[in-house]
Amino acid sequence: GPQFGLRLVTKSIPSLPLIDYLLQATGTNKLMAFSEGLLRALLDRFGDTVDILLGRPMHVEGASRVLDAFPKPAKGVKWLVDTRERVLEYKALAHSLHARLDVAVELDVGLRRGGARTTSELLEMLAVIAAHPKQLRFAGFMGYDGHVPFAPPGFDSDVEFADVQGRYADFVTAAQQAYPALFAGPLVFNCGG
Repeated sequence: GPQFGLRLVTKSIPSLPLIDYLLQATGTNKLMAFSEGLLRALLDRFGDTVDILLGRPMHVEGASRVLDAFPKPAKGVKWLVDTRERVLEYKALAHSLHARLDVAVELDVGLRRGGARTTSELLEMLAVIAAHPKQLRFAGFMGYDGHVPFAPPGFDSDVEFADVQGRYADFVTAAQQAYPALFAGPLVFNCGG
């Protein structure tokens, strides 16, 4: 529906011409990248005409290489952060580049692959972002629910999906209450769907 923005997951589409075709056919400019190599290929092919969200946190060294190679378009990437330590690393990188980087916070909504598991972990990350607006801009959330359709027998996927949505909403509510200024601009609220 119109309330959702389709984001193409490029690891599932290992062909730049096919990605180009799908961008045109679907009318979206939103992509998700998972590796430094694919991110470089996307930035080389599409530049800053696409909105790229990282689907996995990237080591800051990899982000630094991408930003060195593609200084203008890479500044528009939404870098995924999963811990307070990683937020601090991206803050230091942004400071060294005299730039501001967009960071999206990963939420652990049940898959247990990484990200904020508790409200206190989330608020620790947001505290760093809020304290350093010249280096970091809060770009939104990514809470992947990929475990829901692969539930073991006897596990109710519909109940777990509702629980995932509830956990996601609880994180967003806590963040909005603690740091309302971070929610002033357009944000990403990404999930697996």
